[in-house]
Amino acid sequence: MLGKKTENSNLGGFQLSGIVALMIISAYGALPFNMAPLLLGTIVTDFNASEASAGLLVSAELIAIALTIILLSAVAEKLPLRKLALAATLSLTAINLLSALPDNMTTLMVLRIGAGFAAGVMITIAYYLVGISTAPVRLFGLLTVGNVLVGVIFLMLLPSAIETWHYRGAYAVMAAPILVVAFLLVYIGHPENGNPQPESSAAGSLGWLALLFVVAVFLVQASEGGYYAFVELIGRRLLVAPDTIGLTLAASYLLSLGGSSLASILGDRFGVLKPLLIGMTGHALAVWFVVFASDQTAYLIPLLLQSLFFFLFLPYMLGLAATLDHSGHLSTLAGGVSLLGMGIGPFLSGTLVETWGYATIAYNVVGSVVVGYLLMLLVSRRMHARPGSGNSEPLANATL
Repeated sequence: MLGKKTENSNLGGFQLSGIVALMIISAYGALPFNMAPLLLGTIVTDFNASEASAGLLVSAELIAIALTIILLSAVAEKLPLRKLALAATLSLTAINLLSALPDNMTTLMVLRIGAGFAAGVMITIAYYLVGISTAPVRLFGLLTVGNVLVGVIFLMLLPSAIETWHYRGAYAVMAAPILVVAFLLVYIGHPENGNPQPESSAAGSLGWLALLFVVAVFLVQASEGGYYAFVELIGRRLLVAPDTIGLTLAASYLLSLGGSSLASILGDRFGVLKPLLIGMTGHALAVWFVVFASDQTAYLIPLLLQSLFFFLFLPYMLGLAATLDHSGHLSTLAGGVSLLGMGIGPFLSGTLVETWGYATIAYNVVGSVVVGYLLMLLVSRRMHARPGSGNSEPLANATL
């Protein structure tokens, strides 16, 4: 158990202080994903590395985060979550500071893999507790709001740190929030009124449907991770200054508050698959225009809009997993697979770019979005049609 239940619930069984705590630990744990474009760019420059080599270093950390979440997703309810949260927060801060010291990529990669394990624990806690709540879509929307706000702060801080101290400055700045995060751990607790718990986990009860769902999540997020990690290098080809790209990404994050806030306010009022389709389609179009931009303006405008659509579909994608399985296992697993896809994405895209050029990034995103959405639609329809399914009521809201 993580702590005593609260007496007055605010949303999904959580008090406001508990929601803020989940938002912050999720955002701090996800910071390497949000900072991937700036980190990859400075690693390429500082170590004179190829895109594939830099992509592998960034991917190693992101994969460590994802694998930690996936491994812990099936046993999260048995873990001492508060103690783990404290240990993970302290470990992540220490490793971020140590990452400013090495002079070679091998040592840096080892440190970043360790940071990934710690960050994965933090994200697991947030995803599991949201997954067992009675308002998963709205709470996943709020988690993305937290990611956006923290991401904006660091997208404004890191370019100056990188310009002055290169990669050392980036990792040192990423260690800064320790006091805030550690203080908020006191307010984390289980939701007062969670969803009725099934007798078995989603992986066992949904079988191939669960497998199809996580495959869909992986395809979509792998293409997204590959695109996002190289977005700065795409801009550099058009001679866009790194500071301009950083500020545009920060502004994009601010604009994305509209998407994540909309998800947190509406929840499943208009279903899950409709807003999911809108968000995925809008994001794919923005990526297409960024990759094939012929001048700086044509690059910066869709870059500004991309996060609005991404942070609209992300909470609906994870919320759909929570409606399929009330135990929180599938939504936590989907979150881990989502991050695994984003972690592998930079390495895969680096290989694609070196082999066939930057256009493959856009083709990959569009194709993955189409296939991924169709698989999610199939899973939702099949689950809705299953006789005697305990999840039929939530899934009714998820159909088109």
